Amino acid sequence: MEPQLSTNDNGYYEVKYYDEESKHVRRQSFRTKDAVKAHNRFALWLVTDNADSDGIPTIEMILDRYDTDHIETDVADKERERLNIRWLNASFGPMTPDNLDNNDVKRYISDRKAGRIGRRSVDGTIRRELTTLVSALNHGVREKILKLGDVPHIKKPKDSPPRTRYLSETEIKQLIKMSRWDGATHRFEGGSRKERFIRIALETGARKGAIESLTWDRVNFKTGIINFQAPFKTTTKKRNPKVPISDDLLPFLIKWKKTAKTEFVLVHDGDVRRTYHTAADNADIKNTSPHILRHTWASHAAMNGVDLVAIAGVLGNTYQVVAKTYAHLSPSYLRDAINHKNRNK
Repeated sequence: MEPQLSTNDNGYYEVKYYDEESKHVRRQSFRTKDAVKAHNRFALWLVTDNADSDGIPTIEMILDRYDTDHIETDVADKERERLNIRWLNASFGPMTPDNLDNNDVKRYISDRKAGRIGRRSVDGTIRRELTTLVSALNHGVREKILKLGDVPHIKKPKDSPPRTRYLSETEIKQLIKMSRWDGATHRFEGGSRKERFIRIALETGARKGAIESLTWDRVNFKTGIINFQAPFKTTTKKRNPKVPISDDLLPFLIKWKKTAKTEFVLVHDGDVRRTYHTAADNADIKNTSPHILRHTWASHAAMNGVDLVAIAGVLGNTYQVVAKTYAHLSPSYLRDAINHKNRNK
């Protein structure tokens, strides 16, 4: 029989085909109820010989299944994982796992570092992307759409050392200034999404995704607290804590709230990456990303003598992570230990 696209009892599209080796009709779900997606996946399935005697799905299909089964239901930062999948598919998508070897992985690492796939990236970022690939392949084995023998060993680069790049006071002022620049009107305008994101990130150290999804009902002006943990999001080890509103941020939040037309502090919850880079480019700030604002807050807090435990509390990180990354910037770190003899004098 020729491969056929149909729907199962739950409304999901699947391909049905005859397996010559087992002499049985086999079914493979495309894990979607969307007709357009299903037809695209069916076409890809046919083109890449997914109906061969081994029945091995492509890496794109494996990543898509992992997205549906795991990322959609269990991952808090879906945007980041799906960005990983985007770059992985750009290199490995049409391939089947049994044809993937470490030369392909080395080429991927080289392309990511050179910016031939996406923006230039460092070892730590590439390692996380390849970790997503490994997790997806292992998920495929657990779901019995892959055999363990078809899964290659993927050698990942070592993790990057702790970040040392943070914005200087001059860069901060210039970034805030250019966040108000409107390229359409060629004037400085207040209250844009990029200005809101940049000011909040620099005053709270919050993660990009937590700021994007922040709603006004979690900004408590009476208690002076922002709750960055969205009630509908899965709680992970990347905690989004409750953070006091700084004196510098408060008047801006009050002004934005008065003109709010949606539930979101940033007007909507879309990705702010592009608009951030527009401000950074206009401010002539190189080697930056939205995450640098979180790193900048913590770095300046450490340099100004804020206790590392307090920094960990604001960031929602463990003390060990904060000490590893920021202790060298703190003028008081270990000073009490060295002067312990003088405590009782």
